[in-house]
Amino acid sequence: MNSTSLVGRSILVVEAEPLISLDIVHAFERSGAQVTAISKLSDAARLVEANGLSAAILDHGIGRDNSSALRIRLRERGIPSVIYTGYDKVKKMVPEGEPRVSKQANPDALVAMVYSTAKFATKV
Repeated sequence: MNSTSLVGRSILVVEAEPLISLDIVHAFERSGAQVTAISKLSDAARLVEANGLSAAILDHGIGRDNSSALRIRLRERGIPSVIYTGYDKVKKMVPEGEPRVSKQANPDALVAMVYSTAKFATKV
């Protein structure tokens, strides 16, 4: 297990590409988190309404749509999220200060970003 522990945390991964999703899931599982991976925004929207979600990783572009509405709903519910995308134009679409990680980064960078953004260090 790496030094960033997310034991007892529930992480939602919204990613359309199965291999990328699998890498992200494995990185979070190594940190001790319970992970649910979803490839459709409609399914993710239902899960965001359930209690117990600790954080979410969102690919910005999902099919012909994007995860902006989902990100807004997560913020309304007080659930931290990180955008994981390969699109440069997302920088213009996501408000300054919103956490985002480039898809060229190692998935462990997502774990570290979620850990620091959500300040889980003080809660576990």
